[in-house]
This record gives sequence, C-alpha cells and structure tokens, in this order.
Amino acid sequence: MPESAVKSSASRPGGATALLHRLPQAPEQILTLLATVLDSTADPIHVKDAEGRYVLINRRAEELVGVASTHVQGRTVHDIVAANIAERSQQDDLAVMRSGEPNDSEWQIPMDGKPRIFDVRKAPWRDGDGRILGVVTVGRDVTDRREAEQRAFAAERQRAMGLLAAGVAHDLRNLLQIALGRVELGAQLVEGDPVLGPQLRTAAEALEHAAELSARLGALGGSVGSRRPLDVRRVLRRSLDALDSTGDRIVVVSRLETPVPSVLGDDVELGRAYLNLVENALEAMADGGTLTVAARVERGQVVTEVADTGPGMDAGTLSRAFEPFFTTKAERGTGLGLAVVQRVVADHGGRVEIWSRPGQGTRVTVELPTV
Repeated sequence: MPESAVKSSASRPGGATALLHRLPQAPEQILTLLATVLDSTADPIHVKDAEGRYVLINRRAEELVGVASTHVQGRTVHDIVAANIAERSQQDDLAVMRSGEPNDSEWQIPMDGKPRIFDVRKAPWRDGDGRILGVVTVGRDVTDRREAEQRAFAAERQRAMGLLAAGVAHDLRNLLQIALGRVELGAQLVEGDPVLGPQLRTAAEALEHAAELSARLGALGGSVGSRRPLDVRRVLRRSLDALDSTGDRIVVVSRLETPVPSVLGDDVELGRAYLNLVENALEAMADGGTLTVAARVERGQVVTEVADTGPGMDAGTLSRAFEPFFTTKAERGTGLGLAVVQRVVADHGGRVEIWSRPGQGTRVTVELPTV
C-alpha cells in the first residue's frame, strides 16, 4: 500500500468522530446528542484536562461519587475522592498522557460497605491535530459478572470433588462393611469376655461411625432419589425431633405455623440437608443461644431459614463455607455438612445463601421451587 494512502487513512477521523462530522445538525444539537448518549449509559464516564481538572462527568459517575457535575467541574480527583484512590487515579492519568496509549486496569471501590469491582479504561483525549489535552476515563461495574463466574467455578469444582469423593466413598463403604462384619462376628465369639468384648464393641462403633462419614462423603456426588410433593415444614420438624434434647441452654423458636405450597423433593435428601443445618446451628451455640427455624413464601418460592445466635463468621470464613472439607471445628468437623446442603438444594432446583457477621450469628436461607 502506498505510504501516502496510509497517512491519508490515519489522518481521517474514525469511530464516533467520523460520524459526528457527517451529521447535518448544528453544533448545539450535536452537543445535546452527546450529552444524552453520555447520561444514558450505565457506565461512569469522565474527562480531565492535562492538569487533572474535571472537564466533564456523566450522570452515572455523579451517582458513584455522590457529587453533582456542577461541583466537580474544574476540581481535581483529590478534591472528590479518598486520598488512596485519588493518588492511583492521578498516576494512571499521567501514565496515559506520557505514553499516549490507552490503559486498562481493575479497581475495587467501596460502595455501601461492600467493594464493587470495576474494569476501567483510560485513554488520551486529543484535539484535531493529535495533541493530548487530557484523559478520558470509562468504567464498567463487573461485580455481578465476577461473582457469577466465581459461583460457576466453585460449583464446577465442587461437582468434580463430589464425583471423586463418591467413588472413594463407594469403595470405602464396601471395605468397612467387611471389616464391621468380622468385628461383630468376633464380638459374638468372645461374648462375656471382660477384656475382648468391650474392645470389639468399641471397634464396631468406630467402624459404624466411619461408615456414616463415608455415606456423607458419598452424598457429595449427588443422587436422584424418588421425588414427590413434600411439605418442607414437616421435614424441618422431623429434623428438630431427630436431635437429642437441647436442654435449657438452647431456646428453639419455630415459625412453621403458616402453610406453604409443596415442593417436589426427595424426603431423605432434604431431611439430611435440614438436619445438617440444624446440627451446625446447635454446634455454633456451645454456650447457649436461640435456634430459629421458619418457612414462608417469597416470589413463588418456598423459603426456609435456620438461624442461630452463635459467634458468626468473618468474611473470609463465610466465603469458604460451602467448600468441601473446609471446617473451623478442628478434629470435630468433616467440612461436608454445608457442601452436602448446597448439593442437595441445587439438585432440587433451588439455591442456598448464608448471612453471617461476627458476633451477630448466622442465618442460612434455602429457596426451593413449588410444585
């Protein structure tokens, strides 16, 4: 291609600039059009001059910083936001103006007590002769997308671990049954022996406990049992009844009086899930507290809650609560309870969420579709 053709092509404006040059409207109308486009987007956009002073800020950016554009124009980022954010923004602006090239980065900005993730692109603002006049910044809130990606990754990882665990559990159960049979036979042969009898009974109890843990491990792999219309309130009540007496240290508050629609479910699987939730709540209140179970209807879904007044969880622990084998109970925990709950609820087309704060207890919410 001839060099003259390359230069001619490069000098011609492209993108939106080329289109605007072709519009027949007067400059005032074009400015109105641009302002409408900028204020219609859900992305925050602002422009700063070479000295770092705001020249333009759209409506979404106003909402994020909480300052009207009339109070922003002519001021610098240090006048608007926290010092650490302002310093990073200024350094990024200077880098773009020095290089003359766009810069892409990820930002975490605190909003309403929770960090939001933004993909941010900064690009040089040039005049018609190519001279850099400042920096144009466009952000995009990708928090929901990133969280969805993390959930999908966690679900896939749990599925893979579940399939592996289910295979191991199947073989382990077969071996345990053989061992348990031999121990029980031995106990019968030495019945009445003051030494061997108790020892073999203790060994049998340990093997039974191991078999139970193996069954819980196998539950991570998922299974499709018989499904029929169920009243989840009955399943919850049965989970409460299956527990040993909580004594005076635990107050149980049951809010299961209001009828709710039936869900299509596996009675055994859902019973196991709710029993895990109730057991977790009780274990979290070793020094006593209040256990609350409730059922209601929201948005066409049957919603159940199991809440405790225990110590709660910090953000780091909460983010790993559904991970298989993750536990804060040291030798007392297997890290399978909540992982099994999540798998069972997902198999029933529902979802489970946990709310928890240090010192404020924990609330697990299960949503299931109605029949």
